[in-house]
Amino acid sequence: MVDPVSVGGLVALALSTATEAIVKGFAEEGTKDVYNALKERLSRLNSADVEALEKSPTSIGKQAIVAELVDSQSGSEREALRRLAQELSAALSGSPKEQAVYAEWKAELVTRESRHFAIEVHRLNDRHRIEFVFKYFGFDAIELDGFEIAKNGGILFRKKHKFYIGMNREIFELKYTSSMTSTISDIELLVDNRLIFRAK
Repeated sequence: MVDPVSVGGLVALALSTATEAIVKGFAEEGTKDVYNALKERLSRLNSADVEALEKSPTSIGKQAIVAELVDSQSGSEREALRRLAQELSAALSGSPKEQAVYAEWKAELVTRESRHFAIEVHRLNDRHRIEFVFKYFGFDAIELDGFEIAKNGGILFRKKHKFYIGMNREIFELKYTSSMTSTISDIELLVDNRLIFRAK
């Protein structure tokens, strides 16, 4: 997962979000100008990585590559990129038209068994799958789009995991109760502390 607190994470988040806004027709000219300035500066470091993220802005792997690229630069270069990323983020959140990019997330249960469940979350054309996977007696894991993001084991207790999806700004939190045999119940999914899904 990409650390959104690092300068690299901030830059990758801004670039990814702005790319989606431009593709979906939400970005205004002022936002595009800042976006192009950030992209041009990043491209001087590695144009192939920037182009790859531009083609697949929701790819966790490509976001991580750009974030690592930024974090490996000198302090002055990171600071210049940070300023551009913050300016781009401010431009994205400042226009009512562009705020449509941050429409509400929706969730639906697509699979439910005693030891397995899968929730699909989506917003506009951005879709992801959150899945509970039984590993073996007393141990289970949570996967996001097929990648393991958390694992745990033990006796019956309430479990919760916080995570980001791609480079989206919101913090997701999955809560559920799992027994020693990994039988699950009381599933809840929250986004920035707002409940968007619940199943007993």
